[in-house]
Amino acid sequence: MVMTNRIFLLFSLFLTVLLLLVMNFTAPDTLGPLGVLAFFIVLYLVFFGVFVWVVDVFFRIRGKRGRKIVKFYAGVLAFAPVIFLLLKPFVGFSIWAVFLVVCFEFLGCFLVYKAADK
Repeated sequence: MVMTNRIFLLFSLFLTVLLLLVMNFTAPDTLGPLGVLAFFIVLYLVFFGVFVWVVDVFFRIRGKRGRKIVKFYAGVLAFAPVIFLLLKPFVGFSIWAVFLVVCFEFLGCFLVYKAADK
């Protein structure tokens, strides 16, 4: 379990470097719609790798090692930065937007928690 989490973290580091290269050498208007979609997918994968590590450390501190549910929690949590980045041009960071994203994350984590009990 720990080895796959390290692989996710290294893959996330590689994607971060790739994302920084793309951001430095291209502009969003030259990237096109598929490039913007690829940007958001890579951004999600970067945060997924980071959150796999964070959730795994959290579970280790709580004494629950070897749980496969870590990746499900990381998948839900990694979507929040992407949602915040997508909300920025439309409504900005208003209190209601942040509240809705937090509610979405809470609901997603609650569903993962309930699915883990079965």
